Amino acid sequence: MSEYKFENTTGHYLLKQYERAIKDCFEYEGKTLTEWETVSEAQERKEAAKRAKEELAAAKARNIELYREQATEMSQFNEHGHFTGMTGEFDRSNATIDEDAQYRNEMRFAVCTNMDLEEE
Repeated sequence: MSEYKFENTTGHYLLKQYERAIKDCFEYEGKTLTEWETVSEAQERKEAAKRAKEELAAAKARNIELYREQATEMSQFNEHGHFTGMTGEFDRSNATIDEDAQYRNEMRFAVCTNMDLEEE
């Protein structure tokens, strides 16, 4: 037998309609409470997107600094100060990876190269 959830009942549906009707009865500065909630939710989404963008930028900056430090340690130069090579490979274990961006980039690469993505 399925578990009882009030959210799935007619009573919940009616309660939500009643709540919406009550909110539509009150106005502030020409907007109902429902409209103010919509404005507030939109503002929260914008702020969340801004925070996510800032966090991604900070992660990218950390990755750049990590790679800069490794490049400085592993770079080899000749007597004239010209770069000649690296003593090893970059350690990517501490790097922050944006998996969504990585997937999108891999798909773009596959499309550009006409790669067959069908599994056989």
